[in-house]
Amino acid sequence: MNEELGRIALAGLLHDIGKFGQRAGEMVMGKRDHASIGEKFVNTYIPKAWQAASAPVAWHHGDPEGLGHEVFPVLVLRVADRLSAGEREQTEEEHGRFPPQMVSPFASLVRPHGEPPKTWLPLEPLTLEEAHLFPQEIPYAESEWRANYSRLWQEFCSQVEKLKVLHETHPNLEAYLLCLLDLLLRYCWCVPSAFYYDVPDVSLYDHLRTTAAI
Repeated sequence: MNEELGRIALAGLLHDIGKFGQRAGEMVMGKRDHASIGEKFVNTYIPKAWQAASAPVAWHHGDPEGLGHEVFPVLVLRVADRLSAGEREQTEEEHGRFPPQMVSPFASLVRPHGEPPKTWLPLEPLTLEEAHLFPQEIPYAESEWRANYSRLWQEFCSQVEKLKVLHETHPNLEAYLLCLLDLLLRYCWCVPSAFYYDVPDVSLYDHLRTTAAI
C-alpha cells in the first residue's frame, strides 16, 4: 500500500472519531469540540509511526494554513468529508425531538413521509445477540444513553490501544486499517454521524468509511 494514501485513509477513518468521545463526555482542556477530542485520541491510541494523521483530524473543519506539507491531506480530507456527508438528509423540523440515538434506517423505507419513525438502534457493540441487533420502540433516558456511550467509548479505546501495542512493534499499515475498520464497525454502527442538524439515520461508521474510501 502507498504510505501517503494509507495515512490519508487513516485520517478519513478517524476524522470524526471525536464525535464518539464527545457523546461519551470526553473533554480536552475544558473543550468539548470533536476535532480536539479526535486529535487527542490519535495522539493517545494511534501508533507513533502514523500519528501524522492527527493534522487532518484536527484541522478538517479549520484553517490549515501554516501546516506546511500537511496542508494537502487536510484539503483532501475536507473534500472527502463534504462528499460523504451528502448522504445525510437535512430537515427543517425541530431536532430536539430526536434523542442522541440512531434512528433505524429501515424505518424510512416503510414510512418515507409523515411523522418520524419511532424505533432507535441500541447503543451496544455489534454482536449476534438479539438485544444488540434490533431497534427499540422506546429510546433511552438521558442517564441511560450517557452511561452507554461512556461504556462503548471505553471499550473501543481499550481495543484500539491493544491494536496500537501490536503495530508499534510490527507495523503494517494495510493490516492496521483493516483491523481499525472492523473495530469501527463493531462500536460505531449504532452511533449517529450527526444529530444536531440532521435526521440521525446514518451511522458514524458509514460516514467514516465512505470518507476514507473517497
